[in-house]
Amino acid sequence: MDVRRAPRILGPMRARLLVPLALLAVAVSPAAARAAVVGISDQDPASFSDARLRALPLGYARLVVPYDAATSEPARVQAWLAAAATAGLRPHVAFQHADGTRCPDLPCSAPSRAAYGAAVRRFVGRFPQVRTYTTWNEANHVSQPTASRPELVAGYYEELRAACPGCTVVAGDVLDSGAFIRWIQRFRAATAATPRLWGLHN
Repeated sequence: MDVRRAPRILGPMRARLLVPLALLAVAVSPAAARAAVVGISDQDPASFSDARLRALPLGYARLVVPYDAATSEPARVQAWLAAAATAGLRPHVAFQHADGTRCPDLPCSAPSRAAYGAAVRRFVGRFPQVRTYTTWNEANHVSQPTASRPELVAGYYEELRAACPGCTVVAGDVLDSGAFIRWIQRFRAATAATPRLWGLHN
């Protein structure tokens, strides 16, 4: 889902609290596997100056951006990263479709694996402070050009891991609707890697 078009649910703070598997998984090391870490997903840098947000026991902040954000909106990304850092939150970036995409209506096109790989390498190079990523946000949702193409997202995952080998990468991030289990099975069959981190949005 394009989170910039999604409703906000916390009123003036304009923030959505998350406890998706994506954030739980990326924040937990094997040694601390019993400890859950709560994060927040919010697109507005101003949210991080809100005293109510700062009072919450949060570890991560998640930003959803177009896969080509390093060139299409670098100033917005930088402002968000600075605000999250000021609030003491570690950044988690999730990629999605380019601006202007209107899936399931047209235009609805996904980047090639090569184009995605080049774009995320630019992002990693430009924003080295980000060490946690999601390959593609809610990749099985009809608002995404990847909804019926898990094999393509598996290729994206391999490109993102290669672009940032020391980073934590959530492989497949899905909405728990429709045939999402089959989507994940197809993803896994398309890669020789053995992903350990998955995202599930209820």
